[in-house]
Amino acid sequence: MVYEYNNDFWINGLFGSMVAGATSEGGASVAFPVMTLVFDISPKIAKQFSFLIQSVGMTAAAFTILFMRVQVEWKSIIYCTIGGIAGVIYGLREIAPELTPPYAKMYFVVIW
Repeated sequence: MVYEYNNDFWINGLFGSMVAGATSEGGASVAFPVMTLVFDISPKIAKQFSFLIQSVGMTAAAFTILFMRVQVEWKSIIYCTIGGIAGVIYGLREIAPELTPPYAKMYFVVIW
């Protein structure tokens, strides 16, 4: 489905960024359910878009932390990175291919 121009989609980004900035949840946790349930975008496209906005936000935050020379606990970052890489590889190889679009949509909404 090609997404048609819609003036209401910016509201999704606004609330997603407010949730991402105010909590430990990412903007994708708001964007995915809204895109699938409100705007009727396929879960596959919504998932990819959610990965995109999450990546852009986290990369901008990492750049800001490094640019401002904020003191960080590097051991913690290394351990979390190793675990995160392993989790992403496992999830994308084993779990994601098994999820049907309706199940993926409801799984994400229930977790949220």
